[in-house]
Amino acid sequence: MYQYWHYGNQLQKICPMKYFHSSDVSFLGDSTRIRLNEVKQLMEIIDKTASQKGAKPTKKMNMSSTNTCFLRGKVGLKIPTTPTGRKRDIGRLKWSSAITYLPKASKKRRVD
Repeated sequence: MYQYWHYGNQLQKICPMKYFHSSDVSFLGDSTRIRLNEVKQLMEIIDKTASQKGAKPTKKMNMSSTNTCFLRGKVGLKIPTTPTGRKRDIGRLKWSSAITYLPKASKKRRVD
């Protein structure tokens, strides 16, 4: 998802999702706008942590810089371990699962 957010899909000519607006996905239903905001929240956490770790996301990114930012920023999500105590692989989680596992304080967003 992080690659789609910053890099898009060049083969299918889809721009990076960070440029999407609610109106771009409104035809898909009301819940889609909410989902877009949830994805944005996750990406902001990853971007903030990546910046703190020396891999600041830029306006136009290539695949290599996108991967570097993700690898440095994913620790900011602070996803808990499984019930059996195993560490979750954040890179393999669906974004919707990552939202579920975020601490309650991280889920709150300010109203713009």
